Amino acid sequence: MKLARRPSLSATVATAALALGVVAGSAGVAHAAYDPANPPYPADPNRATGLTIYDASTGATVTSGSTTTTLDHYYFAAASDFSPSHTKAAVSGFLAESGKAPGAWSGENLGPATTYPVSGAPASVSALTTPVAKGDSSLTFGSLAGSYPNNAAATSDFFQLYQVRVHTTFPTPQSDSYASADLQVDPAAGTWKVATAGTGATSTKPTMTQSTDRINVVKQSSVLTMKGTPGDSVSLYADTRPGTTYSVITTATFPASGTLSKSVSPRFNTLYYAQTAAGKSATLTVYVRPAESLKGTASGRRVSFTGQLVPGHGNVTVRLFTIVNGRLTLVGTTKTGSRGAWALAHTFATVGTKTFIAQTLTDATNLSGQSNRITLTLH
Repeated sequence: MKLARRPSLSATVATAALALGVVAGSAGVAHAAYDPANPPYPADPNRATGLTIYDASTGATVTSGSTTTTLDHYYFAAASDFSPSHTKAAVSGFLAESGKAPGAWSGENLGPATTYPVSGAPASVSALTTPVAKGDSSLTFGSLAGSYPNNAAATSDFFQLYQVRVHTTFPTPQSDSYASADLQVDPAAGTWKVATAGTGATSTKPTMTQSTDRINVVKQSSVLTMKGTPGDSVSLYADTRPGTTYSVITTATFPASGTLSKSVSPRFNTLYYAQTAAGKSATLTVYVRPAESLKGTASGRRVSFTGQLVPGHGNVTVRLFTIVNGRLTLVGTTKTGSRGAWALAHTFATVGTKTFIAQTLTDATNLSGQSNRITLTLH
């Protein structure tokens, strides 16, 4: 293997054949379709897993871009922690060469060693515990193609084909194993795109289902089941109402079964979606019914009522009712304070024993709720 312009990295050979989905960039010219079972290069026993590219500013997954964008705009993250004894990672780029094993391909380092987990990165990246490397501010995928021109014919499976790899190192020497993904780099068009990801099977957008879309805040949860391509890194995003911003709550790698589950117990209505390098799932919502308490103190015919919502939030409409023969009669309404507490006083026209209950209305933050019943004697 040849590495230029940067210190040498061990390049060896993949564990599993990659399914290559590169399409020739030259208009009107086609080449043979890739077969996941028969990649155009020999199997590489040192390829441990796939990798995902993230935008260094937003944390969004990236599958294509410009060949003039400097590589410090990207993080390169392994799909699994293939070298748990290491704490640093570095990214390199290689020209895929017909007739050579991947370990003999020519390439170069594309960035300095990066300590992971990465502090100060967007949440989707800093949450990763797998090897993560950042690219160099002076290099681009265009410069990689310039240093190592791809001269394969447009009818060849190697046309415009390159590979990025993430190796790990420190405190022990650099690993022989690495994460990798294949790229199609088109210098004429000024574009690059991911050709493969994950384990080598063509990646598909994840899907997600939920065990229930309504839970009680006190004792229930919903199980989110995500399905995707084995080996792909998937991030679960959540947006808790009344907010409007999604953030990553967990990142994992799809196992061989292609299925992952996550139990969630939000306190407020929350939207979820799963995202991989291939795209994102449909958005699902878990609606949350709050817990509510009701207390009352009677003094003659006047009663002071208090209540509390859990979780507590302000400006929720509370309606107080009497219950007679199963029928509700409105006594009055009020609003919760900022922490979900409320109070209401009422003087009744008649005396006797009365039963009360409080209810809240559905809003953007929670479903409607209902308190315990209380019975008071008015004199």
